[in-house]
Amino acid sequence: MKKRRLFTYLVLFSLLTITFSCELLNIENKTYPCKSFVPASHKFGRYVVNVKANKPTLQIGDTVFLSLKVNQQFYDSVSRQAIKVNDKVALLIKISSASSSNSNGGPFAIDTTIYRVFDKYFITRVLKGNRKDPYLFECNLKDGFWELDLQYIALKKGKYDLYASFKQIQTGEPALPKGVCMLGDPKAFGARISLNMLNNQVNRIYPNLSSLSYDLFGFIVE
Repeated sequence: MKKRRLFTYLVLFSLLTITFSCELLNIENKTYPCKSFVPASHKFGRYVVNVKANKPTLQIGDTVFLSLKVNQQFYDSVSRQAIKVNDKVALLIKISSASSSNSNGGPFAIDTTIYRVFDKYFITRVLKGNRKDPYLFECNLKDGFWELDLQYIALKKGKYDLYASFKQIQTGEPALPKGVCMLGDPKAFGARISLNMLNNQVNRIYPNLSSLSYDLFGFIVE
């Protein structure tokens, strides 16, 4: 009887020890997921997104147009050669409302709650690409080019600004081993966007900006 109890206690103790060790391992993996680091494998440059309105002041029903067409071969300044991006190019296209904030404070004092009710402010037409959520879009690969073509049709009056950035670029290369992390920007490899704009009204919305921002497109719906 005593031997059976002792055996039971030993089994329970072993199970508790294993459970505790697993919990510690999980905590360690969540707190310190990177056990080693490797240098950035690629460094991409700047790419142009075209964004325009057909007039300085829009009305309800008017459209803001946005498009990107970039060669599948991304120039990599690390290897000094073109890298073929096979799997994914995704962009964050953020439109924020400045109507309920102090516009004089600049583009960082904005009302971002439009994300949760975005479809009440704009109809989003996706002519090329895929919409994953109100701000996230994946490009289509066609004939050696990654393409995105969007139209935003205004439904509400207000002052708005548009910001674009690369969210993810997947080349199709093998993933890093577990616990190995890449330095720098492993999601987009440092790729950045420059906006080529027509009828940008960002200085009307934020008059205290010292110079026209080439990373922000502003438009007004009256």
